[in-house]
Amino acid sequence: MYEWYVKQSKNVKILIYFAIMTIGFCGMFCLVNINLLQNGKSLIFNDDSLSTYYEMLLYRKKLAKEVWDNLIQNHSLEMPWINYNLIADRNVGVIAGHEIFDVMFWFVPEQCHEMAYCAVIAARAWLSGLTFSLFCFYKGCGKKATLYASYIYMFSGFAIVYILKQPPFATLLYLTPLLLIGLEKIIEGKHGVFFSVMVAVSIFSISIGFYYITFAGVIYFAVRLFTIRKSIKEKVFLCLRTLLYYFVGIALSAVVFFPIVYGIMHSSRLGADSSIESYLLYNWEQYTNFIKFFFTGGNPRNYNYLGFSVMSLYPMLYVMVSKKQRKFGWWLVSVIILMNIPLFQLVAGGSIPSNRWTFCLGLAVSFCVAATLYDLMDKKPSAREIKYMNIIVFIYFAALLFFYVKEREAAVISAAVMVVICFLFYNLCWKYNKHGGYVWACNFALMCFSLVFNGCLSENKQFVNMFVDAGQANNILDGYSDILSREIDDAQFWRADKSKYETEMSCNLPYHYGYNGTSAFYVLNPEVIQYLSESGNPGLLQSNKVSDLNGRTTDEHLACVKYYFVKNNETEKIPYGFSFLKQSENNKEYSIYVNDNVLPLGYAYENFVESDIYRTLNIAKQQELMMKAAIISEGDVAFCNVREYDTDLLSSREVLEYDMVLSGIEVENDSYIAEKKGAAIELSIPVLYPQELYVQLSGIYTDGDRNCTIKVRYGNNEDTGILYSEAGVRGNDIDTFNFNVGIYESGIVNVLIEFQSGRQIIFGDVNVYGRDLSTVDNDINKLKENSLQNVVFGMNDFQGDITITGNKILCFSIPYSKGWRCYVNGDEVDLIKVNNIYNGIALSEGQYHIEMKYTPPYMKLGLWFGIAACVFLFGIFLYDKFSKKVQMENV
Repeated sequence: MYEWYVKQSKNVKILIYFAIMTIGFCGMFCLVNINLLQNGKSLIFNDDSLSTYYEMLLYRKKLAKEVWDNLIQNHSLEMPWINYNLIADRNVGVIAGHEIFDVMFWFVPEQCHEMAYCAVIAARAWLSGLTFSLFCFYKGCGKKATLYASYIYMFSGFAIVYILKQPPFATLLYLTPLLLIGLEKIIEGKHGVFFSVMVAVSIFSISIGFYYITFAGVIYFAVRLFTIRKSIKEKVFLCLRTLLYYFVGIALSAVVFFPIVYGIMHSSRLGADSSIESYLLYNWEQYTNFIKFFFTGGNPRNYNYLGFSVMSLYPMLYVMVSKKQRKFGWWLVSVIILMNIPLFQLVAGGSIPSNRWTFCLGLAVSFCVAATLYDLMDKKPSAREIKYMNIIVFIYFAALLFFYVKEREAAVISAAVMVVICFLFYNLCWKYNKHGGYVWACNFALMCFSLVFNGCLSENKQFVNMFVDAGQANNILDGYSDILSREIDDAQFWRADKSKYETEMSCNLPYHYGYNGTSAFYVLNPEVIQYLSESGNPGLLQSNKVSDLNGRTTDEHLACVKYYFVKNNETEKIPYGFSFLKQSENNKEYSIYVNDNVLPLGYAYENFVESDIYRTLNIAKQQELMMKAAIISEGDVAFCNVREYDTDLLSSREVLEYDMVLSGIEVENDSYIAEKKGAAIELSIPVLYPQELYVQLSGIYTDGDRNCTIKVRYGNNEDTGILYSEAGVRGNDIDTFNFNVGIYESGIVNVLIEFQSGRQIIFGDVNVYGRDLSTVDNDINKLKENSLQNVVFGMNDFQGDITITGNKILCFSIPYSKGWRCYVNGDEVDLIKVNNIYNGIALSEGQYHIEMKYTPPYMKLGLWFGIAACVFLFGIFLYDKFSKKVQMENV
């Protein structure tokens, strides 16, 4: 009875603790974000949050409804894995990352979505404090110290800014402590079921960031392995047990983990190679930023930043100078060192010390506070420890003064002032031996003040202006060109495209509006990336951000684009064959154009060209050729009994003449060198007959670690290409850009190329190509002669009928993927890659019923792994229970 009473008392105290933490969190959250609240802003960042995560939540709600309706009406539990947008062809990357908080979106009306989104952001921050507290309690930390440290964790710079800018990455904050609890259980000799489950939950919740949590766990486990007293044999066995449970956790979630890893490994998401010397050292500016902004805000320009409370300074130093707490110091020092080695950031997908790994440093800093605060507050450190801590504090204070004198940053001097306050507080407490409740309250108040101050510094005017006005999120989405899709009353509506995007915002709008577009923010399909890269499309701004098809006539037609949304003053870039339909009723800036001769989903070629030959042609000839012949690889030629096309018959010219005027550009060794911002090339291009013009910059190179912007202006239009340096993040290695500068019948076309970055850019040549448009109508009609009819779409499949005359290659304007299976009259046939991007099959003369079915690659294999993992963990759980029961009976 007494034991039961003690246990219930502990539970009540824990509940009281979390109630106090929650009440304090609500107040602190409002104070930290006071600038946003005062300026009438919501918590939705106007770039990544609105364009990616807010839209994805709306899309997931639609998917959930689709699954539910299918279950009720057809009694079939099936997830729609395929999305027929040209580039975003897989839903697995969208569905993964679905957290429990997101469920509330399923039940709130549209007008409440923004409020629900803000509530989810606050819930993530609060949950991070809760799970951090659980970890501290598991490690034996006291409640007062844990409460103090949890606020440092919840309101660090990472949490303040990154939760707002890219909310799903806040998942790292609350899942990592739980993962570490699972590791601790294994280290203590218990089974690792909890650890495996947390690995699986992490993958389901944040698949794209799972490797962050993995490396955070590896660092922690390595330090713990170093500090525990076990023999080498025992440590090796412990490592093997941990790895076993880790891979079991992966197996639990393999149904989504395998397809996502397959997609990432076969895309260019991992980025360009960096030079060897960039792996070891940053430039001096990065290290000074790390020091300057460790304990203050005011630096939201970075992807995220440090910004810890200055009141954590002495606890951090104590774990380093105290022999008793040195085991925690190893963890903290390890994370700090790794954060300042570029190789560690390249693994993380970042290039600056202040990046997504800050969550790991935040966990280490906060836990050091929780573990040592009682020793600092209720006990007096030794004279030697106090002396060493004060010396380091003085050096840090002097460094801040140096930075302030040099750069006059208000955030730096505020940190220096807080360092002085921290110094006086702790030293006065030690001198007069004060450690009562009021001293703890004073320390807590100073810590909260420093965090609120960080928040106010971070949310400066420029930063606040980047947030959506309260209640305007849905209106902003409806203000972009994709709203025009709702004005199209067309039962055969297939795909639409836009002349260009106002911001990144538009990239996910096809999801939001539920039509088949051509673009997406995040791309896993390697064939799409490869095609756009090889064709030098400047719309490919990053390997994971695809804008549009660049208005290329061939690309638009072969992608089955039926409607084109364009600003009224940018009509020079409308592809050939599109005619004016109407001006938008909802957005007067835009007009809608319709493709007069749109191709169906499936169309047939009677000729082919090998892809190696295709790559030797210039962009104009490539575009013309794809309408005349299917581009296939050498290995697929044997499957296709069609004629090879003679590329000498192409009418597009090799290169066009032009007049060029250079401004701020030097010519050296057959290369052009632009070093000043605004350096420009002016081209005057004579056009004698209707052509689609392409301006090509080739052999482009820049060094350093920053990106360079190239703008091409023609008439009222402007195209942008971003060149990523060798040291840039997620660079795509593109050294050739082909800018489509529109369609012209005759006259002089003036084009201005400007280099915007003020960095040295070297490029080898400027060429102008003309794509002959005289054969377009005939080419399209030949492709439509044998086309897919009676097309019916299912949740993950489509089917149709076709009559083939002669031997043909049937091309589907669906991006090629290993997940597709094709059945012709009920028999499965091999798919081939057509035009370096699409699915295709070879057919001989006859009538056929075609069925295409999609399953994400390796999903079925992942499902079997998941079932096996469940059985394994359930067996471990039962064995553990049985063993304990036997032990109790023996006792």
